[in-house]
Amino acid sequence: MILDYIRPENVIILAVTPINADMATSEALKLAKIVDPEGKRTLAVLTKLDLMDPGTDANEAMAGHVIPVKLGIIGVVNRSQQDIKDKKSIEDCLKQEKKFFLEKYPNFAARSGTPFLACKLNTLLMGHLKAHLPKYKVLINKKIAEQEELLTALGEEILPENKHKMLRELINKVVKEFCGRIDGQAMPDFAEGTAGDMKLSGGAKINRDIFYGSFKEDLDEIIPLADVTQFHIIQMLRSTAGLQPHVFVSDEVFMKLARKEVGRLSKPSERCVERVHDELRTLIEKYGPECKVRVSVCFWNSNC
Repeated sequence: MILDYIRPENVIILAVTPINADMATSEALKLAKIVDPEGKRTLAVLTKLDLMDPGTDANEAMAGHVIPVKLGIIGVVNRSQQDIKDKKSIEDCLKQEKKFFLEKYPNFAARSGTPFLACKLNTLLMGHLKAHLPKYKVLINKKIAEQEELLTALGEEILPENKHKMLRELINKVVKEFCGRIDGQAMPDFAEGTAGDMKLSGGAKINRDIFYGSFKEDLDEIIPLADVTQFHIIQMLRSTAGLQPHVFVSDEVFMKLARKEVGRLSKPSERCVERVHDELRTLIEKYGPECKVRVSVCFWNSNC
């Protein structure tokens, strides 16, 4: 969850870590390094400088030799639990903090402490806003223009009493457009591409590419009576003749042979139906979104 907040490039990362703990295991620094490996937008704050073990100091860390960040490293001394119990004022704690840095870290005293941290954060924030606000202003204006264009496309406000009427009109419009695509009333827009890019759609595609294209090719591959010889036909006729030879071909023989041959059309016909179905779905998906948006707006109010 923290990574979601600090991952965007426009975010300043404030990594607070106690100096008396191992820097390599600092969760704040590890998370900051994941999203900001070069430390360009990370400000490190070192706490508990007054609680370090005897004989150790934070000079290397505060000088930037341990933590690779570009926005700076600031040390602070917070109020202890004893200070809170003693009801020591904020002013006294700030004076005590300033005295601590002057005595322990005179080289860093001018850029350490809570007041300097507050000033630094304010400076970073103002600079950050000046650098990024123009970009966001352009982005916001672009979004506003897009939404205004969408509102314009949706037309005038739909009054509650007219919503059902509008819905019927929208459905009729889509049905008319859909039928026009099937009946061949829609012409390709040559402004959208070259002649080589033009593709048939709707009824034209169903007729030319499917019925007289793939479906015809499938039918041409069928060999009628492929596994039926003249001998088989004669034998079937004789089998149904009995004692009295038939003058005409037996209906039973004809139906049996015809049923088998018609069965060969099953697979090609199913593939043809699937292709037609896919083309109809394509038409709906291409020309239906406008109606879907208008219907959503029309019935946005659940009380309608």
